Amino acid sequence: MRKFIISITLLAVVATWLFYKYRYIPHHQYNLVSPKVGDINKTVFGIGQIEATQIYKITPQEGGKIIQLFAKVGDSIKKGEQLASIDPIDLPFKVASSKLEIQKQELLFKANQEDLKAQKAKELWSKREYLRFKRLIETNSSSQEQLEHALSDYNASQAQTKSLILKLQATKKSIEIAKANFKGLNAHLKRTKIFSPIDGVVISQNATLAQTLLANQTIFEAINPNDLRVYALIDERLCSNLKIGQNVRIALRSKPKRFFQGTISRIDPKADSVTLQKQIEIKFNKTPKNWTLNEEAKVWIHTSTLHNALLLPAKALVYRDKEVGVWSLIGKKAHFSPIDIITQQNKIVAIRNISPKSEIIIPTPDSSPIKEGTRVVKKSKK
Repeated sequence: MRKFIISITLLAVVATWLFYKYRYIPHHQYNLVSPKVGDINKTVFGIGQIEATQIYKITPQEGGKIIQLFAKVGDSIKKGEQLASIDPIDLPFKVASSKLEIQKQELLFKANQEDLKAQKAKELWSKREYLRFKRLIETNSSSQEQLEHALSDYNASQAQTKSLILKLQATKKSIEIAKANFKGLNAHLKRTKIFSPIDGVVISQNATLAQTLLANQTIFEAINPNDLRVYALIDERLCSNLKIGQNVRIALRSKPKRFFQGTISRIDPKADSVTLQKQIEIKFNKTPKNWTLNEEAKVWIHTSTLHNALLLPAKALVYRDKEVGVWSLIGKKAHFSPIDIITQQNKIVAIRNISPKSEIIIPTPDSSPIKEGTRVVKKSKK
């Protein structure tokens, strides 16, 4: 009887232990993968935003009240297109008066030319008279008084001719002055019209109709879409392999599943002393159509190709404290194994410091969280 009780007790203990081990203790099912050997592009990742290399401030050269606006934010504009007008006040009348003054001086110039022509004819006649009396006095056919009178007329005629020549020159100068005044007033009038300096897009309007502006006060701001760049911040530790002209893949926040191509156009030689990052300028190979200034952009800069690397799905990575690693299956339990990430491309990472034969645990949607020593049941191996 005693032996029977001992046997029953041992059987109950064994059954309890088996139930605890195989039924009560959780057995979690996970996917298992092993690192694969392959090639991967080494990339440097960064986050930045779209900006323009040049923002054009469209301003009046002369102060005054805005009387016309021909553009608004978002409009495409052409170089030389009129965008606004400033009240010219009385400038159009001054321009018209200046134009009439030119016509007046030109008429005076023609009149002076005719006077000079007539005066030269008189001078020639008085000269002939003087010479005639000079010959006559040699034959005693004329008096000395007549000769002196003829000489006096000839000298007066010469002086009159010189006076008309100077008057003609003065009239010519008056024409030049009138034309200069007309040109200045016309330029002044033209400055009351504001024209676009570029082919581009209006990005902001800083003044309204009937507003009085000072000279050089901004009315519009515009950019040329060809000047759009992505300015990304990259950790200075990752910048040693970056070069001008390297290919870049760009993803915009508004189009996360579409990638644009670009190239590095400038690398800032100075890093930020606080963030320890350098600014990288990236030019689009083809400017996006529906772009947005200051939109967030993610960039992947291709620096080289890594051959025969150990590759794992990025979802296998685990971040614990300050370490990055993976959950490895050792025996039938999960253990944290630190690794070094060489580079990442899309959803694949290149790693080191792990055996190619390691079995790496990847949770399934139905899996419980993993912790050190979690018992693992193999679900499948990929």
